[in-house]
Amino acid sequence: MYHAKERMFARSFKGNERNRQISSMKWGTGRTDRMLFFATEHPDSERNDGEAYAANYSDESSTEALYPFPGVPGGGAVMALDGTGSRLAIVAGRSDNRARQSLMIYEPQLLDADTVLECRLPEFGYIAHPASLSGECHIMDVQFSPCGSYIAVARDNNCALIYDIRNAAKPLHVFGHVTYSRDDMESRFGERWGSKAAYGISNLGWIGHNTIITGGADGCVRRWNTNVATRNMGGKVIARLDQPVAHLSFADDTLEHRYPLIAYVPFNATVLLDVNDALQGRHGRQSICLRL
Repeated sequence: MYHAKERMFARSFKGNERNRQISSMKWGTGRTDRMLFFATEHPDSERNDGEAYAANYSDESSTEALYPFPGVPGGGAVMALDGTGSRLAIVAGRSDNRARQSLMIYEPQLLDADTVLECRLPEFGYIAHPASLSGECHIMDVQFSPCGSYIAVARDNNCALIYDIRNAAKPLHVFGHVTYSRDDMESRFGERWGSKAAYGISNLGWIGHNTIITGGADGCVRRWNTNVATRNMGGKVIARLDQPVAHLSFADDTLEHRYPLIAYVPFNATVLLDVNDALQGRHGRQSICLRL
């Protein structure tokens, strides 16, 4: 850990296993505001070993400042913390099969506690739409809803799963972007800009308690209403870009998430959109496009 004011490294933490790299990291908040959470993975992409830890960075006198979370099945885990700091979600694939993934929720303020919820995510091919575009089966993003009762999981098969953590036996919703075959994706996006296409829902964000914004490999930014049945898998298109969406970044709460910032990497451009227009039924306006 680096102390910006003092311009020096304040603390360092080492996991139980050597030869690991960090796959995900979250600062604590609320009840866990003095904690840092991180997950590790093996640097060899053929192996899926890894662990997850909570680190108490404020207690300099403690020699037991690092606490492992039990039951994490493999490496490369992605983490999410709810707004109160009372629920930590960890999603990871098994060490022997990356495609077999589990969602685990812990009470991080109770260190060394077992999971309070654990469920296995559906196999990547369990629905016909969208078909998997990636053979590696990665988790791209995990986010709690503002109320803390729902959790969204974005995966690289261009699909997002929504769970009600009060009854997580199966997904409440499966939101899928329009998908293409791998060859068609390369033809539409990769060859045009001289680089390979990106796959999957890169990340997502909640706006209020029942609206989710996702950016997918089809070049669309879409909004979804979790109060509506998902017979229409397409969602509401906010914007259509000519490249897969690489990242969504939202304004802070004081602006009510008015402008999500969409960056798509292939030709280094950034697009700023007005989401409020889309939420009111109008097509989201492109406010500015910058070439970086």
